[in-house]
Amino acid sequence: MQKTRVKICCISSVEEAKLALSYGASVLGLVGHMPSGPGVISDQQILAFTTSLPPMVSTFLLTSETQLKARCKQIEAVFQPIL
Repeated sequence: MQKTRVKICCISSVEEAKLALSYGASVLGLVGHMPSGPGVISDQQILAFTTSLPPMVSTFLLTSETQLKARCKQIEAVFQPIL
């Protein structure tokens, strides 16, 4: 039997991340710069999440960057310390 995993997106604070995890979330979606829409946080905030969450928590970057170089630069900015 497969275990259901829950992903919560638009996490905007450490407190919100901890609350989502306490309710069983195993994956957190972190929304980078977007032309519009809710939940956008800065790359610095995303970096703070990716470096402070427990290792068993998966994080996903949601990005609207369309150019490969811009996507790579953003990924390096938010995930580099843990690569």
